[in-house]
Amino acid sequence: MSLHKGASFKERRMLLAQRIQKPVLLCGAFEDPRCRFYQESSFFYFTGLSEPGLVCLIMPDGKSILFTPSYGQSRALWLGKSEEYNAEHLGFDEIGALGNPGAGYRLEPSGSIEQWAGVIEKITTLLTNSSKIGILPETMFLWRLYQHIPLFEAATFDISSVVAELRRCKDAHEMEALFRAGEETVLAQEAAALAIMSGESESGVRASVEYTFIQRGVDCAFPSIVAGGRRATILHYTNAEHELKKDELVIVDIGALYGHYCGDVTRTYPVSGVFSPRHRAVYEVVLKAQEAAAESARPGYYIKNNADPEHSLHHIAMAVLKEAGLDQFFTHGIGHFLGLDVHDVGDATQPLQIGDVITIEPGVYIPHENFGIRIEDDYWVVKNGVVSLTDHLPKTVSGIESFMAQLKAH
Repeated sequence: MSLHKGASFKERRMLLAQRIQKPVLLCGAFEDPRCRFYQESSFFYFTGLSEPGLVCLIMPDGKSILFTPSYGQSRALWLGKSEEYNAEHLGFDEIGALGNPGAGYRLEPSGSIEQWAGVIEKITTLLTNSSKIGILPETMFLWRLYQHIPLFEAATFDISSVVAELRRCKDAHEMEALFRAGEETVLAQEAAALAIMSGESESGVRASVEYTFIQRGVDCAFPSIVAGGRRATILHYTNAEHELKKDELVIVDIGALYGHYCGDVTRTYPVSGVFSPRHRAVYEVVLKAQEAAAESARPGYYIKNNADPEHSLHHIAMAVLKEAGLDQFFTHGIGHFLGLDVHDVGDATQPLQIGDVITIEPGVYIPHENFGIRIEDDYWVVKNGVVSLTDHLPKTVSGIESFMAQLKAH
């Protein structure tokens, strides 16, 4: 069980109930034997729980019920732990059985519907009272329930926009986790910079990044990107198959996951440790574009809004690139919201608000010249601008060259 300390999840559930005014059904994630378990982000936001197979029902008066699974085999035998849920400690009004025990020590989405008999009975009672039920679509669990509860699908409505609005503004405890995720990401960037040299493989650099994460007890927020030469023009290149060559640049786009919150930082390094004149010239334009967007960013501006380009960070960065004749090589957006998900909830066309956390990440990708450059940092929107969570990691040309030289000197 993982309870993000300090945050009042009960208050969040109460606020959601006030906004929706109907019962709300929230479904946790299932285990996947192929990878580590990650809780569904909105379920974690409202419960603080990172165990699989949980279901939460929030009533219009704010009272909430946590449904916990029953297992056919001892989880302690397989996993070394067996969770005990205390309603008062977790801020729930009631804890009930999700259903009958399944066959093993984990729930299978395709398993017997009897595993959810308890929550099915509760939903059926709500439907008898002609209640609409708010949900976050679309999950295998909901699809199974739709097949077995008459009229349930017709009674559900999507609450995604309300949940996104609530999750968007980060509180102090969330910011602590985001600052730490940024710090852990910066440390892994240092490991990457140390590993980069001619003859090293992209996979070797990625291994240095992920070793750092594992050693420090954090996870990857997304598949690490280490892309040298022309591969750096492939925005989400994750194969890491090639050897780095002396005259190449290498993009390292990585993020740590700490306390369920994500970092996302990109740097571009010269494999030789020194930028060529052409690489330097383009790099300085990309950095200037990032600085222009970051200096402009504040409440009331937009990540991207075609209807108001003067207050759009994307268009502000694009103007810098256009002046240098590089705008046609900027092939993605200037940034995104950041939080429990790497691309977190939020509408880029709506004005930024105090409490938003965003990335600013201009890039230039020139396949016919076999290089790409991206610079990305994480920013917290405050009253008069933004606070960077990550730009203490060097990013000027001279800063990166000195940084790489100092790392290798030790």
